Parts: sequence; structure tokens; C-alpha cells
Amino acid sequence: MDSASIEKNAAIKCRLWGTFCVSIIMILVGMVSRYEMNQAAPGAVAVMWFFITWHSARGNVSSVKNVAKIAVIIQSIGYVIFLAIALNENSNPFSFLGLTSEEAAISYGLPLLIWVVVFYNAKAKLKTLIEEYDIDQRAKNPSVRQKPPLSALNSNTASSTLKNNTEKVEPTAQNIMKSEATTIKKREENIPKDLIDDYPNAKTVIEYEASAAECWKKLNDKEESLSIKFLKSLDEKPQQDVAKLYKKTLKEYEAELNPYKDEETNEAYQKAREISDEAKLEFERVYKLLGSKITPDELLTKIRDKFAPATKLYLYDGWEDELMKSEWTGDISSMLTALNKIGYSVNAENKSIVRPSIGGSPPIEMGYSDANDLMTKVAFERKMLVFNNLIDLG
Repeated sequence: MDSASIEKNAAIKCRLWGTFCVSIIMILVGMVSRYEMNQAAPGAVAVMWFFITWHSARGNVSSVKNVAKIAVIIQSIGYVIFLAIALNENSNPFSFLGLTSEEAAISYGLPLLIWVVVFYNAKAKLKTLIEEYDIDQRAKNPSVRQKPPLSALNSNTASSTLKNNTEKVEPTAQNIMKSEATTIKKREENIPKDLIDDYPNAKTVIEYEASAAECWKKLNDKEESLSIKFLKSLDEKPQQDVAKLYKKTLKEYEAELNPYKDEETNEAYQKAREISDEAKLEFERVYKLLGSKITPDELLTKIRDKFAPATKLYLYDGWEDELMKSEWTGDISSMLTALNKIGYSVNAENKSIVRPSIGGSPPIEMGYSDANDLMTKVAFERKMLVFNNLIDLG
């Protein structure tokens, strides 16, 4: 990921208030010292603190790292030149400023040290943000294979590095990684075994007829009810035109999603469906009863308050350990219970979790397909909450 794309990506930004305060202090110290030494203009490196102040406040971690890197290089070159002159010629090039060689060494060595600290702090923070962004993308697109970590890319042979890293992980983690790889492989086969096995005739058609397999593949990203309807019909009449069945199933599904005449009501109805089956039935009942007396948005808001009320985040003592233990068990019930204890809304039937409002942001609903997918999301949520908590404490 290049610097330009990083700067444009809001997910890889973080305001560095500690660095911001350091830069303000360095600017003030520089102004005072130059006033005492009767210097009107600031040095080139000193000007860079203004850039650090701006970028750290804006959250441009990559720019902070790049500016600090340039400053370290310039300051290092100047410091080496100073030492070479002072040691080889036994003279003090800063005597005209009223400084001894020792005082000059400290005066110019200390800022260099601070620049080094700023650089490595920004570098570490940027690495963390990129890794968390990668985890987030993996959670949103579990079927997409991820790039190896940055540490592996820096090696001459990335594959050997990944192999060594895997060998160092505890056996439990290795089993989970193997399980996740198996799950991805099953997804790539485009046939969810547990569902299709209930319809042997349909399974045979999909296995031997290319057009049927293609239609079935397209249904993978749809709701399970749609797949069941397709399989049930194909199982009862295996010799029917599969392409027509696919179009008919989609058309019926589209009509089911949009039973009302206006788009606004249909959108509200679809959001109610996403909450739960009970919320969907409640929407149908109330809208049929009240009709135009209530707007779709008002109805949806009341249904959401009734069936999926907003919760508050509750990070009790030991929450991180408990969430991590549930994550490593791989048990869906344990993970949902742990998430619910810290304020997440969970729905095992619809396979969804809702992150509560954090820092003024609205609640976010996330779906999961199986235990491995939920483990990935729980790991991301845990790291995100820890990171958020550290920023709040800072």
C-alpha cells in the first residue's frame, strides 16, 4: 500500500496527540533558544516541526513518519559533520554562539534523539493501523485470501518466513488456522454440503449439469431461504429448465423483498427483515393496520427500539481475557455470550451481531457465516476495542 493511498484511507488515520504536544514544545524551545542566540531565522530542521504539528493533528501518520525520517537524516548528517570538525581539528565550530563543544553536542544531539523517537513511534503506529485495516478487510471479505504480514514481505523468501511463523504458534492456533483453510476451500467449491445433502436429486443435477452448477454458484451470496426454495423445486422436478427456475426464484424473491408500491416503504421493510423474523412480521402487521397514518421511517424506528434496542458498551474488568478465551474455543454460543456481556446485540438465528455506539458513531450490524467467520470478527472487534480504549486513556 503506497503513501498516497494510505493518506486517502480514513481507516489508516489516527491523531497523534502526544507527538502534537512534543512538536509544540520543540517549536517553543526553538524560538526561545534562537532569541537568546540572536538568530532571526529558524533552521531547516526546526521548520519541520510545524509540519509534524499539522500532520499529527490531522491524523496523517504516514506523513509524520516521512517528515521525521527526513529530519533524522538531515540532523544526523549535520551532527556527524560537527563531530568530525570538533574532534579532528580540536576546535569548536559553535564558539561564536557562546557554546562549548559539550554544550553544542547536547544542544544538537538531543533534538536528533527526539526526532528518532517520533519517527519510530509513527512507524509502529502506522504498522498497527495497516494490520488492523487488513483484518477488517478480511472480516468483510472472508473468502478473499489475505496478503502475508509486512514482516514476511521484508524477508527474501516470504513463504519460508510464513512457514517459520506458523511453526511457532501454539498447536491450538494451528488447528484453528487449518480449520479456517478448510472452510475457505469449501466455499470455493460453491456447494454448502450441509444444505444440499438434504436434496439428493438436486445435488445430482448440480453435480452433473454445468448450467445448474452455475446457477447454484450465483445463489451462494443470497439468503439461505432463497437457496432452499431453489433446491426444493429442483429436487421435486430435476428435469426442468434450471435457468428458468433460477430466474423464477429470483423474481419471487424480489417480490418478497418489495411487497409494497413505494420504494421508501420497501427499504424500511427490508431493514426490518434484517433485524429478525419477528420484526418483519411486526412491520407487516402494523403497516397493514395503520397504512399512511405512520411513515415507514417512524415505523422502522419504533420496531428497531422494540426488537433491537441500542446498547451501551460495557468494558468490565477482565473483559478482554474472557472474549479472547471464547474466541479460541471456536464455539459460537460462547463467543456470542462474551460479546453480549460487553454490550453487543447478538442474534444467533439470523447469524448477526451489532456493535454498540462507540464515540458517537452509530451502531454497526455485522453478519457471520460460520464459527470461523465469527472468530475472525471477534478477533477484530477485540483488537479494535483495546486500541480505542488506549486512545481514550491517552
